[in-house]
Amino acid sequence: MGRYYRGDIEGKFWFGVQSSVAPKDFSPDTEEYAEEDFGVLTYWGFSKKTLPDVERHLGTLTKRLGAYKEKLDEFFKDRDMYNDEELVKAVAPENFRTKGSSYVDQFRTTILRDYADHFLGTQIADCIRKNGECNFEGEH
Repeated sequence: MGRYYRGDIEGKFWFGVQSSVAPKDFSPDTEEYAEEDFGVLTYWGFSKKTLPDVERHLGTLTKRLGAYKEKLDEFFKDRDMYNDEELVKAVAPENFRTKGSSYVDQFRTTILRDYADHFLGTQIADCIRKNGECNFEGEH
């Protein structure tokens, strides 16, 4: 089971990591509306006007990710599935790996969430640059 988004961009919100309202973080001017007939979809609309907001939030995420960004890029380069143990072993510092599940949870809800949001934001920014706008619907 997953929560997908589709339209000008397509993908899947990361289970247990990423909120289905993550697109809202990329621009306060984003058009967001729920479709009454479907009830489980939110429609998102971005334009050239919102591109600076998207780029600004991407910069914030990149800064927060720091050295993890490159490690996560390498880890996910040839895979689309993972488990927490593999992920933490591959990218987290030793002290993160030895302190137990609460640290894994913390890693998932901070670093990994920012990485998932960065991936989504990059898709949005690239779409705006290519098409002048980016419109998609996301499941809750």
